[in-house]
Amino acid sequence: MSGTLSMLAISNTGYISLSTAGTNWGYLSSGVNYLPNLRSTTISASSAIQVGANALACASGISGTMRYSQISSTMEYCNGSAWVSMGPSATQPISFLVNNGGSNQTVTSGAPTKLSWNTKVFDTNNNFSGNRFTATVPGKYLFSLTAGCTNAGGVSIDYCQAAIYKNGSSAAVNGPQATATNYLGANVVIVLDMANGDYVEGYVTTDTNTVNGNTSTNFSGALLAPQGGGGTAQPAGSNADVQYNGAGALAADTGKFTYASGLLSTPNISTTNISITTINGQPITPVLVVTGS
Repeated sequence: MSGTLSMLAISNTGYISLSTAGTNWGYLSSGVNYLPNLRSTTISASSAIQVGANALACASGISGTMRYSQISSTMEYCNGSAWVSMGPSATQPISFLVNNGGSNQTVTSGAPTKLSWNTKVFDTNNNFSGNRFTATVPGKYLFSLTAGCTNAGGVSIDYCQAAIYKNGSSAAVNGPQATATNYLGANVVIVLDMANGDYVEGYVTTDTNTVNGNTSTNFSGALLAPQGGGGTAQPAGSNADVQYNGAGALAADTGKFTYASGLLSTPNISTTNISITTINGQPITPVLVVTGS
């Protein structure tokens, strides 16, 4: 087919190239198809429809667009200004509940002491280890810590405070005060924004030296809403650059590839070895170019 709209079969690759006025914009093949804009009143499939990830910035012009987020492992939709997760990332929501299985814990009187846990009631995504919960899916999480302070060591109790620490710092604390009692229970609940790798732990501060090991002392949490992932980041250099960096932010116009006049160029390439034998499945023939006299 030819004309303003053309379709060209490429026999050596098995692709059908789609173009308009000489500009390629899509292709079809038995394995992979690329159609940047496909509009229909209905889409039907006998088995499954796969939605891929993309880095589009959500804006009013693409409201209602759906994508798969590799950050939160969820489907997301664009509400006109931000990508919004459509649900939990796992087959069941991320959550955990731990306790001490009946064993009392000795704590330091008058000082914050990190609680240890020897019994997992459940840990649906295997995020709880080493007496802490570590997030692997970014989002908002609900955490609850209950501690029972007892005078099993023969010391009467005046106060018992439970605290949830995020990344080593206190995020929330709560607990009652009394006078010469035998038992005090404390509970603290908080919703926290958790990035990938953030962790939470349970602490207690009391003027006795024992935390009750029965199920009244427990630590739990659950993912409420995964965080929408990506789509809005911009490089520090010009918007015509493709930039690469091993870690951290990029400085302006460094580590870049720039496209101009049909060429992809870069200011510096440093490597011990570059070996390429084919491009798009086609063999490369070495050519020696000699300049000068």
